[in-house]
Amino acid sequence: MKLANSPENPMLSRRRILMGAATVLPAAVAAAPSNGKSLPDGKRGSHRFQYDVIVVGAGFAGVTAARELGAEGYRVLVLEGRSRLGGRTYRGEFAGEHLEFGGAWIHWLQPHIWSEVQRYGHGVEEELIANVDSARLLMADGKLKEIGLKELDEIDREGMEAFCAGARELFPRPYEPFANPKVKELEKISAAEHIARLNLSDTHKAILNAEMTLYGAGPTDQFSYISFVKLFSCAAWDYYSFNDADRRYRIGKGGTLGLMQSMLKHSRAEVRLVAPVTAIQQTKDHVRVTTEGGQNVTARAVVVTVPTNTYNRIRFTPELSQRKRSFIDQGEMSEGSKVYVQLKKNHGNVFAFSDSPNPLTVVQTVKNDDKIGSIISLTVGRRSLIDINDPDIVERELRKIIPGAELAGISSYDWAKDPFSMQAWPSYRIGQMSLAQHMAEPEGRLFLAGAATAGGWHEYLDGAVESGLRAGRQVRQLFASEMQK
Repeated sequence: MKLANSPENPMLSRRRILMGAATVLPAAVAAAPSNGKSLPDGKRGSHRFQYDVIVVGAGFAGVTAARELGAEGYRVLVLEGRSRLGGRTYRGEFAGEHLEFGGAWIHWLQPHIWSEVQRYGHGVEEELIANVDSARLLMADGKLKEIGLKELDEIDREGMEAFCAGARELFPRPYEPFANPKVKELEKISAAEHIARLNLSDTHKAILNAEMTLYGAGPTDQFSYISFVKLFSCAAWDYYSFNDADRRYRIGKGGTLGLMQSMLKHSRAEVRLVAPVTAIQQTKDHVRVTTEGGQNVTARAVVVTVPTNTYNRIRFTPELSQRKRSFIDQGEMSEGSKVYVQLKKNHGNVFAFSDSPNPLTVVQTVKNDDKIGSIISLTVGRRSLIDINDPDIVERELRKIIPGAELAGISSYDWAKDPFSMQAWPSYRIGQMSLAQHMAEPEGRLFLAGAATAGGWHEYLDGAVESGLRAGRQVRQLFASEMQK
C-alpha cells in the first residue's frame, strides 16, 4: 500500500504514517485441472496417483522445477503457503513506484536467471547506482565520511580484492565449489577474522565489514568468509563484474513477478495458494503430501523448495538424512530486511555504506526529483539492530547518513518474521557451505531445491533457478530409470 504523508495526501500527519508491507501486485496464477493432460507417449506413468510431481513452494526454485517438468507433459501441482507467488521475491508498490522488496538483481554473468529473462523476453532495467552524485560511509562510531564516488569505488575495490585474494585458484570452477580441496580447510574462518588479518586502513575495513554484514545478513564473526569468495568467483573473479551483478540491473517488464508468471504459464502446472505443507511421507512407489488444512495429495515424486529455516514446519517420513538435518538444525543466520522510505526533499542520488552496529547497511537512491523528493532503498543486514516498523527510529538512523532527512512515507518487508521464510537471502555460517551441498542430494522420491542448495550464486535468484533446474533433471532421471525396469 502507499504509506505515508505522501504528495498525494498531504493532510496526513507525521504520527499517522501507516506501517506495513507493500501492496502485492495481482498475480495471475496458472492453473490446470487436476485430471489434466497425462504424460506424453514414452513417459506415461501410473495414474494411481493424483500427480506425477508435487512442488512445495512457489518461489523461483519451485516455479523453475514446475516449468521444467510441466512443460514436458508431467502432471505438476505447486503448493504455496502464502496467498501470493514469489517466495522471497516480492514486487510491491510504494510512492507510485513498483519496487522489489526481496531478491531482484540479475546479470548476464548469472547464466540461469539470465537465460529465463531472455527466454521470455523480459529484459532488464538499470538502477540509479550508475550515476551516484554523493557517496558516504558511516563508521562504526557514528562518524560520517563524505567520500567521492571514485574514491569509494577505489577503497571498496582494494578491500574486496584483498578479501578475495587467491579466488581464481580457490575456485577455478565456481559452480563446483569443492573442486579445490583447500576450500574445505578454509570453511571455519569467519569474515570478521579474515578482515582482521588484512593489512588495510580503518576505512577499508569499515566498508568491508559493511559489505560482509550485507551478504551475511548477520554478524560477520559468524559469516563464512570462503562462501563469499565463491560468490565473487562466480563473477569471473572480477570486482567490477561482481558489483554490476550484485546491484545494478533488475528484471524488466513486470519484474520478478512478471517473469514468474511467464514461467508458470509455460509450465501448465496447477497452483494452489494458501496451502502450507505440514507433512511429507514417502513409500516405495509414491509420496503423500499433507497440507495444514488436512488435505492429502499423492504423486510419484515431490520437490521441496522452502527456505532452510522453515524446514522444521514439515514432518518428513522417513526423516531426512543426518547430513541434511545438520544443516537444517543449525539454520541460516540471515536476518536481513528491506525498507523503502520517501523523503520530503530531493537529497540527490545518494549511495552509502554503514558499518555495524549502525543498522542501515546499504542506503541507495531509487528515484529523486523536486516533485517526489527522494525514494530511498534501505537494506538492513542485521534486523535485530533496529525496529523497522517505527518510522521515528528509521528516520533518526537515516539522518546519520542523510542529515535533515524527513520521512514522508515508509514501507518494509520483515523477511525474518515472515513464517514462510523465517530468514532473508541465503547466507552460510562458518562451516556450512559443504553442509548445504548435501541438501542437493536426492532421497528416494524426495528432491530439495532452493538457492541455498545451489553450487554457484547461492545468495541470488540465479541460485534458485539453478537449483530448480537440477531438481527437475533429478526427477526426470528417476522416472526414466523406472520406465526401464
